[in-house]
Amino acid sequence: MRWLGRPDREYAEEMEEHIAIETRENIDRGMTPEDARLAARRTFGNPLAVREQLGSARPLHWLGTLAGDIRYALRSTLRTPLLAGMILVTLTAGIGLNTSVFTLINALLFRAQVDKDPARFFSVFPEYWANGRRAGNTASYSDYLAFQQGTQRLGELAASGWAMLTLDGEDPAPVNAMLASCNFFQVYGPDRPLLGRLFMAQECANPGGAPVAILSENLWTNRFGADPGIIGRTITLSRQALTVVGVVGADRAANGGGAMWIPVTMAAQFEGGLSRSRGFKIDGRLKPGHSRSEAASALRVIARQEDGLRPGRRSTVTVTDGAPLHNPGADDKVGEVLALGLPSLGLLIACVNVSTLLLARAASRQREMAVRISLGAGKVRLVRMLFTESLVLTSGAAALSLWMAYYFPAAIVKAVGNNAVAHSLNPDWTVFMYLAAIALGAGCVAGLAPALESLRVNLSQSLKGQQTATDAVGSYRVRGFLVACQVALSLVLLAAAGLCAQAQYRKWSAGPDFETRRVLAVGVVVTPVKSLTADAIFRDLEDRFRAMHGVGAVAFAGPPFNPLEGQGTNEVTIAGASQMASWTEVSAGFFRVLSIPILRGRTFTAEEDQSETPAPVAIVTERFAKLFWPGEEPLGKRFNGPRPLHGEPQEVFEVVGVARDSAAGLAYDAQAQYFVPRRNSARFRTMLLRFSGDDQTLERAVAREVTTSRQRMIGRPETLHTTMGRLLVLPQLVVLMGIMAMILAVVGIYGVAAFAASQRIRELGIRVALGANRVDIVRLMVLQGVKPVLAGLGAGLLMTAGLVHALAKVLKDGPLPLHAQDPRAYAAVTIVMALAAVAAMLGPARRAAASDPLWALRQD
Repeated sequence: MRWLGRPDREYAEEMEEHIAIETRENIDRGMTPEDARLAARRTFGNPLAVREQLGSARPLHWLGTLAGDIRYALRSTLRTPLLAGMILVTLTAGIGLNTSVFTLINALLFRAQVDKDPARFFSVFPEYWANGRRAGNTASYSDYLAFQQGTQRLGELAASGWAMLTLDGEDPAPVNAMLASCNFFQVYGPDRPLLGRLFMAQECANPGGAPVAILSENLWTNRFGADPGIIGRTITLSRQALTVVGVVGADRAANGGGAMWIPVTMAAQFEGGLSRSRGFKIDGRLKPGHSRSEAASALRVIARQEDGLRPGRRSTVTVTDGAPLHNPGADDKVGEVLALGLPSLGLLIACVNVSTLLLARAASRQREMAVRISLGAGKVRLVRMLFTESLVLTSGAAALSLWMAYYFPAAIVKAVGNNAVAHSLNPDWTVFMYLAAIALGAGCVAGLAPALESLRVNLSQSLKGQQTATDAVGSYRVRGFLVACQVALSLVLLAAAGLCAQAQYRKWSAGPDFETRRVLAVGVVVTPVKSLTADAIFRDLEDRFRAMHGVGAVAFAGPPFNPLEGQGTNEVTIAGASQMASWTEVSAGFFRVLSIPILRGRTFTAEEDQSETPAPVAIVTERFAKLFWPGEEPLGKRFNGPRPLHGEPQEVFEVVGVARDSAAGLAYDAQAQYFVPRRNSARFRTMLLRFSGDDQTLERAVAREVTTSRQRMIGRPETLHTTMGRLLVLPQLVVLMGIMAMILAVVGIYGVAAFAASQRIRELGIRVALGANRVDIVRLMVLQGVKPVLAGLGAGLLMTAGLVHALAKVLKDGPLPLHAQDPRAYAAVTIVMALAAVAAMLGPARRAAASDPLWALRQD
């Protein structure tokens, strides 16, 4: 290519002309033609080196040599397929895990959760105060209409809200339905449906005036068999007839997260009236030429106008790009980012592991490098060639890692059980750039030490195939340093894994302090009718479930109930002192179902459980009683509940019982916990069934019973054991990463030990010939190999002291808080790492000790 510079033919002609001129001058000095030309060539120097030097001055000369380096790297890789395979697997594990985690974080936190043109998408976050107290952070429908009318020139605003409804028929089933404004798909997409049409503007003009529905592709396929005649068909949703007008594709419709979309004005038919205070999520899409700051300014003006119409109300409006990390109050997300950043340590360990594997090949290639240098190759050129070999392997790992980035995030989300993640998790340009950056960095880090080691040559000794003592010491130091780094990094991850495993054992394997395996939980929303109240329907359900085979007791809790969180926390006041406390609404049988003993006093009575008005009594835990009334009898004591928002009288609870401390309803590290009788007006409760027998059979029976009774389920029935297991997925991932790190470290140490033994085979033969026995040889090899391991353990403990404490702070408010000060965990992982390292060195040492000394002495 002419534009790259002068072709090699011109360089050859010019060099030949220089030699010819020098030859003629030598002849003039009296030399014979043969001697003159030979002297001229010696004076000119190595033609290859001169050509390389001249060519390096050409623009983009490196492109001309890159193709050759890549071809040579591929041939070199194919000559050692086993080593190349090990390197490829190691790098793929490190880069793939790191990229998959970053892809998940990017999709969940860093970008707008839409697939359609995220650059023009924005989210609106209002926040309301009533009489000086915070009253909510979701918009009412009337506020949405005001926002929409006031910002039409800037773009579209859409409102949406969730509803769990029942799709009636021969096999009733719960359905995630989304109440959406009729311009919802203009904001979220898709622009065109698979079948039928999208909502029309007039369908949101009048409450209850548009009994229509749009189905997702998944619901259309799974429930209706992908019937092409579904358009115009009438379906019954929670006893409300709706006409299907469209089907949208699963890939884009997932933005809304629904299985079915209904006009927001149909809420009255499903919920007994469209409340002015019902919370809606508001998102928008800007028209070309407008910015989010313009939209924010316009919305704030409208909010102030709406506040003027409602005395005592004050509101603020925040506009973001839709990325959850930018949402108001998203500081808690930083902890997730820090906790999920642990795979970066795994990537470093993989790089160091690859470096140790390549070092063995680097030492064996010193003679090759000596020949190249003798022929005139420059060291910079050789370093570039060696780095190309490393980057070729890294490129293969990056390709496999990209495949992992497309499939692993969805697998992680599925393992966690987070069905709310409905938008695409596929990588975007940010992930591609991140993958390219870490792949390039990993290739450079993994190839740096081997490249430098390959060029540490003594020409005279290397050409003879010999290694000097200085070279051997230098090689040992490099490998020792890499082993120490690997051990140190592995110890950090292993310590984090050990603490997580310890916490999990404490919370899970050792058994929670309440029953989980034999308690089935399912959320139920009932629909009152004229003749039956919500409480009557729940009592009927309770009788139905109690009559089921294998069910011993039934109780209610919630709404909603989580075995580790309860319903949440609020502020209680006793004698003027305030304290955050975990609280849960429960029925009288709650403590019996979960096997939580009442230590003093009593449980709730049937009258308190079924009273028309909430009974002002409470059962507190031992911790609650000791915190507020140390050394006193808690029975009969009173405390004030949370302050109401709208001026109602503050509830005062009388303590009628003290329950054993348990994690049931305990919001992580809350210092106080109390239970109150269920509120009979609640339409959403969590049923808890104590059973014996097969849990899967009972789950199917419960689901069938709920749908047969024409009520709605929230999620699927499952045991508390299953529910709690999903809360421990992140700590389990940390444990898995720690185990992987230890395996990588052991493989690296084994490789270094095996190579060191092969390099010292002649020395060991001499020792055996002079009287050393096998035990002496094994001891010598292990003691010398354990030095970098001990250095790595010391450095790793220092790193662990800081990093694990940071991880403990990140997870302190999570379901599995770590005890970072426990010395037993550090001692255990240090011993495990040390034993694994020694075990990795024993194999090569024993093989070296068993070698024939006569054969060893004959080796060069």
